[in-house]
Amino acid sequence: MPKRNQLQKKAIEDITSTYYSENGLFFGEYPTGSGKTKILLESAIKILHERDTSVIIATANNALVFDMLSKAKEYNIPSEHLEVLIGKKNYVDLDVIRSQVFLNEAGLTLKQVADYLEINPEPLIYDFIEHFHLPHVFEDVIGFVDLEVPVDDLLVQEKVSNKFAQKIASIATKKKVFITNHFFLILIYAQIGRTNMQINEIAKMPILMDEAHQINDAATAFFSNTFSPYRLSIYLLLVSETKMAKKDTAMLHSFNRYFKEICTYDKSDAILEKLKDDVIQKNKFEKLKVLVNKLNDKKGVSVVEQKHLKNLKQELMEMIYLMKRPYLNVTFSAIKKVPTISSILIDSAIGLRNMWVKNKSMIVGISGTFRISKYSGFHENEWSFKQIGFLRFNSTFAHRFH
Repeated sequence: MPKRNQLQKKAIEDITSTYYSENGLFFGEYPTGSGKTKILLESAIKILHERDTSVIIATANNALVFDMLSKAKEYNIPSEHLEVLIGKKNYVDLDVIRSQVFLNEAGLTLKQVADYLEINPEPLIYDFIEHFHLPHVFEDVIGFVDLEVPVDDLLVQEKVSNKFAQKIASIATKKKVFITNHFFLILIYAQIGRTNMQINEIAKMPILMDEAHQINDAATAFFSNTFSPYRLSIYLLLVSETKMAKKDTAMLHSFNRYFKEICTYDKSDAILEKLKDDVIQKNKFEKLKVLVNKLNDKKGVSVVEQKHLKNLKQELMEMIYLMKRPYLNVTFSAIKKVPTISSILIDSAIGLRNMWVKNKSMIVGISGTFRISKYSGFHENEWSFKQIGFLRFNSTFAHRFH
């Protein structure tokens, strides 16, 4: 048997046997080209069939999710055993693709779209674009977008709509291998322990992580909110140049100048004081919110105009939301020296640790590198594992490197 096949076979045995182990943890370091995707998929399918339980595979981003789905076909894994699970912004907004404006610009008929939806009632943007051979500019405008940023006290309410929470709950009713990204895995686990008992059942599903060393990046994004005055100034300028806003260019240019001026400030305290005063005390942006909502209701808006408007809405609402939060942090870009404001809700490693303890089954993490040298020893490099939420190590922590 070739060495690569031997490695894969041993890895699959190690991973599946972890399901029966006392601690339920396994970390494997496998070099590039060793077939990590095949190891994960075949391990998941084996657990699915032998233990009659759903399995969650999480990889770093959506590109790798779709790559894994493509590889599954190469490995002859039946598609009915697999389901992609990613954020709602990756799914087509049915109202948009049925609109006459979209149909005209895409060169499609309502019947073509209706026929497609009969077979794919909840299409992914990726699949829809590929099926109809549409230009990639449509990717940014046919998906869902949240027009408001919630201000409720629960982190999970800030990140996911009620409708999508129901979709997460529906996972518990199926027996499949779910392929998702790191961010969405964290989002799922943020729901566990709340009132929905179906969601709590997800804690019993094994987790197999690809590119496990990168999950801290997703945790940092999940447990924080950010806003860029520079980005907002650009979106204001782009919207001001559209036909839909030709009567409102003066107001849009005024706010554009305002945020460009903010970008010239070099003191964090001055930036936060100015923005907080204008948001909270002066309610300076109410007129801009009204204008954005008015433009949103306009008919016959082009695809590109919709894209610019959606970006403006999101950045504006993110700013208003952030300015009402305590403990804001300002960082300046290395080259342009423009500020980005963020609110860290919880340390990412602590957030991951709180997430892992909810798991009642098994956690497997594999990667090309955990930054562990076979010469330096495991305990000398504990920081790598602290970053991904495993803060203490003892005899119950399984670690095997290849």
